[in-house]
Amino acid sequence: MKRIKFGGRGQGSLGKYPDSPFYISCYYVNGREHRESTGRTNEKKARAWHKKKLDEIASERQGHAPVVTPAMQAVTVNALLDELFRSPEFKALKSADSCQSHGVAVRAQFGAWRAVHVTAEAHDAYIEKRQRADIANATINRETAVLRSAFKLAVQRKRLTAIQVPRFSRLPERNIRRVFFDRGEFEAVVTHLPTYLQRCPTARTVRGGRWRSRMSSSPS
Repeated sequence: MKRIKFGGRGQGSLGKYPDSPFYISCYYVNGREHRESTGRTNEKKARAWHKKKLDEIASERQGHAPVVTPAMQAVTVNALLDELFRSPEFKALKSADSCQSHGVAVRAQFGAWRAVHVTAEAHDAYIEKRQRADIANATINRETAVLRSAFKLAVQRKRLTAIQVPRFSRLPERNIRRVFFDRGEFEAVVTHLPTYLQRCPTARTVRGGRWRSRMSSSPS
């Protein structure tokens, strides 16, 4: 690629491939070179496009909106999930295996998508799809938490900008266990308890109360 120097050091350059009529803007963000088509065939207009990009980079350094690079535009959800699962922070989790399992459904839905195409609407549509499949809210929340963590890590590692991360909604969880034993089932369970413990649950069940006192580990 033939390069045309633009300004002084750190100002990047313009380039042009022999088989393309468009000028390429070559600039640096966080020490990495990025190349992006200006969409211009005229050198003067290409220079104006490149200068605008340099102004965006300077604005980011002053704490304004970050520059969205071509690499950020192209990164897929699969790549973000792979990076999450390889990260030391993730491997240190006790729930790492179950999190990877929850990531399977996320990959099936979003894996091939570019991360920038995962919008709040697409996320909510995924939730609705899982609900139609009779998946529990708690399970759906665990799945979307994996996706949320992948995006969060991507921002920390400058693979994405914060403005590219959608709003991830969360479902309410009401996983209250309401399991009751009938008399026969209860008595069958009690027979498996040590003799000195068998009177306690029986007394509490008859009274319909809750266990509040601390029980001794030895018979009284």
